[in-house]
Amino acid sequence: MDQGESRHIHLRWITTCLIVLLCGLTALAAGAKPKKGLSHLFNLGDTDVKPVPVERAAPVYPPELRAAGVKGDVVVEFIIGLKGEIVVAEIVSSDDSRLNDACLAAVKTWKFIPAQKRGKVVNCRASQRLTFELPRPPEPPEKAAN
Repeated sequence: MDQGESRHIHLRWITTCLIVLLCGLTALAAGAKPKKGLSHLFNLGDTDVKPVPVERAAPVYPPELRAAGVKGDVVVEFIIGLKGEIVVAEIVSSDDSRLNDACLAAVKTWKFIPAQKRGKVVNCRASQRLTFELPRPPEPPEKAAN
């Protein structure tokens, strides 16, 4: 990953965090109570106990894209909430944007045993690369020896 791409990923993540923060501040200004679960956010590497996947469905390969031979990787960043649910998910990079919706739909269904920091359950930021590969064509049968 070059420096420009790294900067782009970082800026996208900052934008997501700002949106979540602004939504919370707007709700507070309107008299709503803060939403539980987004107060303490840690990077995966900063947690004492990593989140453990409980349910992780693979994305559904869109049939029209499979038939067209579309393949590639999609990287999704997400926040795992205090109850192990996915709170926010966004595409960080994608070889083909037509695969993005399938990835987001799958990731948003994932469930985890949440991360912990100093013995307390915390929100955790993580990312995952999802790969869409076409099956290899079958090898031609070897000719029988005469």
